[in-house]
Amino acid sequence: MKSPQQVARELYPTPKTRSMSNLKPILAAREAYVKGFYDCYEFYNNTSTETFAVDNIDAKTAVLNAVMQVTNIPLEKLKDSTRNRSVVYARHSVHYHLKKRTSYTLQEIGKTFDKDHTTVIHSIKVYKNLLQYDKDFREFDEKLTGVINNQLNQ
Repeated sequence: MKSPQQVARELYPTPKTRSMSNLKPILAAREAYVKGFYDCYEFYNNTSTETFAVDNIDAKTAVLNAVMQVTNIPLEKLKDSTRNRSVVYARHSVHYHLKKRTSYTLQEIGKTFDKDHTTVIHSIKVYKNLLQYDKDFREFDEKLTGVINNQLNQ
């Protein structure tokens, strides 16, 4: 595996001369590198694993109510900037399920809790990792998903 310094030297080599023929491959490599970040952003902004025939507002209300019901954490505490683990995981679950069940953008989801879209991206990544590796968290998610589905089907 290459070190970050080796990758940087390959992407940004020091040209021997300042001619355009030496700079074109460097600029092309930089452009491809930056394009990778935009592709990653587009992936997170445009992915939705399920589509539901419910209004976004209904789904948002159902997700918020379900998280508050399952975790026993009030909305004010969810919107607070606390770093308490249970509150943070509850916030992650709201971000994940809003992205999964609505057509809201990352920015719109972030505005729910006065957070940046990058925070929402991080929340979704953490939530997916917890689902993959933590059995207890999977059980929590199954319970939460059941409560959300019940509220949406009422």
